[in-house]
Amino acid sequence: MAKKNLNKLSNLKNKFPHNSEIRNDHNEALKGFRRTCKSKKSSFLKETFDGMNTALNDTENFWKEFRKFSDKRLPKSTITDKISANDWKSYFESLHTENRDQNIPHLVEKAPNEELNRLFNFEELKRVIKKMKNKKAEGVDKIANEMIKHFPDKILCLILDIFNAFLKTGKVIEEWCLALITPRNPKRTQITTEAYVLQMHS
Repeated sequence: MAKKNLNKLSNLKNKFPHNSEIRNDHNEALKGFRRTCKSKKSSFLKETFDGMNTALNDTENFWKEFRKFSDKRLPKSTITDKISANDWKSYFESLHTENRDQNIPHLVEKAPNEELNRLFNFEELKRVIKKMKNKKAEGVDKIANEMIKHFPDKILCLILDIFNAFLKTGKVIEEWCLALITPRNPKRTQITTEAYVLQMHS
C-alpha cells in the first residue's frame, strides 16, 4: 500500500513539478516508505538469525534458515552476452603472462614476530566484522557482510576457530580460495574484453 501511494505521488510530482504541496507529500511518503523497508529488513534479519541460532544443533533447519539469504542473483547483462566464452577464456589466459617467468627474489629469513604469530581473539574478530562495509557483493558462498554482522556469538566462535586453525597450520581450505569474477563495463560503449573492469568476489 505504501509503495502504491508513493508511486502515485511520484507520478503527480513529475506531472506538476512546481507544486510544493505535492512535492512535500512525496518527500514525506518517501521517508515513510524507507522507514518501513528498514524496519521490515531489520525484523527479517532478527527472525532469521534467531532461527539459525536456535537451530545450531539441527543441521537441516540451520541450512533451511540460511538459504533464505541465497535468493540473490547476479544481474543479467545485455552486453557481455555479445562476447563469446572463448574470447573471455583467451582474455583471462593472457592476463599477467608477460612477467610470469621473471625471477622472484628470495625472501630474507628473519626472526619470527611473536605479535604477528599469536592467535586471534574474539574481540579482534568482532572489531573487524564491525568495520565491514554493507551492500558488498557476496562470494561463492553467498554470505553477505550484513549476515556476518548478525551472526550469533556461537557461530562467530566457530569462525574464530577456523581462522586460528589456518594460522597454526599455514593451510587454507580450497573452497575459500575460489572467487567469482564479474566483468563490468563502466562506459558501456566498447564491446571488447579490454573495456571491462573485473570485480572479484571471494
